[in-house]
Order: sequence, then structure tokens, then C-alpha cells
Amino acid sequence: NAASDVPTARITAIIYDYMYVLDDTLTPQPELAADLCEVSEDELTWTCTLVEGATFHNGDPITTDDVAYVFQLAISESCTYNPSICMGPFMESATAVDESTVEFVMIEPYAPMATVVLPGIAIESQAVIEAAYEEFAGASEGLDPAALEAQAAEIDEVSGADEPDPAACEGLIAAAEEVITGLNAPLPDRGTFTTDEEG
Repeated sequence: NAASDVPTARITAIIYDYMYVLDDTLTPQPELAADLCEVSEDELTWTCTLVEGATFHNGDPITTDDVAYVFQLAISESCTYNPSICMGPFMESATAVDESTVEFVMIEPYAPMATVVLPGIAIESQAVIEAAYEEFAGASEGLDPAALEAQAAEIDEVSGADEPDPAACEGLIAAAEEVITGLNAPLPDRGTFTTDEEG
């Protein structure tokens, strides 16, 4: 859902399922929705029924809780999705009404719901997302966000100077590597960051 370029978005479309897909005429068709969603007369409430038996690649069932959760992330002020599908200004809520029904309540009528949002937000597993977050949070426990932001600002300042100081850059790289090592994350090849042939 955070895809920011066309190739990534195309790969995402192969990996994930969506509530709707667009056919060859760009007409919305149900995919994970059992049928086109019911829209209230005022166009504020979209009620969608999930198909039976849909699963993720690992075999876990796709549930209405998963659908609602992914849309709740899209509504969040901290939405990390592609901006075109961050729904905070447009959607009030996404709720799993029962095991087969999801309800979306819009802030005002929103025409792209059928053509951009339902075919554009990939349904991901709530359990997988939360497990990944727990792993990240556990690895970053004890880190001071303000200190990390200050370190990033210092790197930006030194690397963006008209005449960068190689010694200062080396020191900052070493400090960043120390933080990454503390997170038990693999260190990237330093060659990734070089722009000249000498490395």
C-alpha cells in the first residue's frame, strides 16, 4: 500500500487482493467483495460483503477484521500508504460489522471510492502487520527518537555541504552502523552509498 512507483504498484497488484478490481473498460468489479457494495442514499455508508473462503498466500483466511484494519491504517493520521489512498480527509470509519460484512462511513460523498480506493487498497493480514510491528518495536526498544532525528539531521548537514568533510562523514557512518547493529539488522554494503568508481 506504500508503493510509490508504477513497477512496485504492479507487483503489489499481483501479490495482493483488493475489494474491487477494474476490468478492461475500467469498470469496478468485485474481487474480495461478494458483489458491488451497497451504497446508502446519501452516499456516506458503503456496506460490503466479503466473499467466502478467500485466503492469504500462507493459507490464513482473509477476514472482515483484516479488511477493516487495513482501511483503519489508511484513515490514520500516520498513514504510510501512497498518498492517493490515505483516507483521513475522506473516510470517517471502517468497521467489521460481522464475519462477512464491512462498513465504510465517508465524511462526505466520495466518487473515487469505487474507482480508486476499493480497487487501490491491498488487503493485508492484521496478524502479520502486528507481528512485524512488534518485532520492530522490540528491536528499537531503548532508542531515543530525538537523538535519532538529531543524528539524521547531522548526516544531512554534513553530506549536503558544498565541500563535505570525509572524516566527519566516516564518523557519522560509524555511528549509524552502531545503531543499526544494535537493532540486529543486517548492515548494507557500504558500496551502496558510493557514487564514484573509487568507492
